[in-house]
Amino acid sequence: MAAVEFRGNLDTRLRKVRDGVVQAAILAAAGIERLGIPLEAGSHLDPSWWVPAPGQGALAVEALTDRLDVAALCEPLTDRVATAELAAERAFGTRLEGGCSVPLGCSAVADGDRITVTGYLGSPGGRGLRESLTGNVADAASLGVDLAEAILVSGGDSILVEIEGRAAPVVEEP
Repeated sequence: MAAVEFRGNLDTRLRKVRDGVVQAAILAAAGIERLGIPLEAGSHLDPSWWVPAPGQGALAVEALTDRLDVAALCEPLTDRVATAELAAERAFGTRLEGGCSVPLGCSAVADGDRITVTGYLGSPGGRGLRESLTGNVADAASLGVDLAEAILVSGGDSILVEIEGRAAPVVEEP
């Protein structure tokens, strides 16, 4: 069995599984629950080996940049831990020029003043690279970039060339 590119809205993806176009699909539980489809026990992926897409589960409230009053009203809603975790994950994805066509994952978990960031980059051929780094939560974004650099150095640059058919991002020496 091989992994294949899989696009479409949730109904389309579920139909492709039902019709045998694909044998299985990995889908967001939130979308399935929103449609009222019951989830089977044990159907959630184990986070100890599965690395979700950056920012999964993060919520944000946006305001116009000139509406400082709205930003001030929203300030008490800010979760500093979630903000640091999201900063690391987004920095990882940005450095690898992640988007809909780049199979990558990143999950950051803060514990006190420490944060562990785990990243994954996969290739269409089934090869995958997974790395983790731990550092100070105050350095979350730079830790995400450092993690992306480590993946690029360990072969991620060639995976990006394979995926995109383009030049890989420049690998910076530490």
